[in-house]
Amino acid sequence: MKYIQALSAIVIALMSVGCQSPKQEKEAQNKIRVIFDTDTNNELDDQHALAYLLFNQATFKIEAITINTTSSGGGIELQYSEAIRVLQLCDADTLPVWKGADKPYQEILPTIEADRYDGKDAVDAIIEEGAQTVKRKVSCACGG
Repeated sequence: MKYIQALSAIVIALMSVGCQSPKQEKEAQNKIRVIFDTDTNNELDDQHALAYLLFNQATFKIEAITINTTSSGGGIELQYSEAIRVLQLCDADTLPVWKGADKPYQEILPTIEADRYDGKDAVDAIIEEGAQTVKRKVSCACGG
């Protein structure tokens, strides 16, 4: 009998772990869906904007973070590692981060029809999030 009671308690506990209350579901539906596109290693404003989103996840549902380079701030690896550093500092390093373009658009343009081109992972992430069939729109916030 104790075995059945213990097993029942475990099953109930496991079932309730993934369940949300109606209030939690409504709060999740009211969040602003955001894709944050940034060059995090270029200027301090991008780190602050990213941290703001991370610390306000009660308001924002961060669907993706896409990283690109600019004329200063280093290549894609430096930009990417700075974004990861900010996520770790904000205790949010489980969010998806995608590497974007490492070259200027004019250099990428001749390869844009290829299966792989510079920045494709970030472009695909943005398209995938935008194409989801949900009732709430997704906003792309671009820092730079």
